Amino acid sequence: MDRDREFERFCESQWPALVRALAWASGADVTAEDLAQETMVRVYENWDRVRGLERPEGWMYQVGLNLSRSRWRLRKRRLPDAGRDLVRFDDDVVEQVMLRRAVAGLSPALRDVLIMRHVVGWTPTEVAAHLGVSEEAVRVRAHRAAKAVRAQMNHEEEVHP
Repeated sequence: MDRDREFERFCESQWPALVRALAWASGADVTAEDLAQETMVRVYENWDRVRGLERPEGWMYQVGLNLSRSRWRLRKRRLPDAGRDLVRFDDDVVEQVMLRRAVAGLSPALRDVLIMRHVVGWTPTEVAAHLGVSEEAVRVRAHRAAKAVRAQMNHEEEVHP
């Protein structure tokens, strides 16, 4: 199969999960689409090397999560947080926003494990191999991430009932 067709198939198979993972990492669907496009550009630029990896999707996710972190840092420096709560939404939308905000607020180590395990659907073994840590470290990080998200969600509910 030629290089471009192979890349095209890779994109088609990975796109939905990549966008979903980046939406959780960034907290916004529109931002996730942009990040996913930028990620796939980088994957394409490195495709000759990436396609030879045992798990090219792991490289792709890492690039996407790194881009998300970079964009978050840049946005945090530029934009004030004023006016965020002026609009009222129905409960499902509010809960989804609160959950995404809680996940986006995790440290990169906890957020990456949470996204890889529960959004992408990787096993602890797969996450551990990708991150270069033990399966026990993955379990601990997943537990800490879930605990932090629950605490943030409970705090948000107390502040914005």
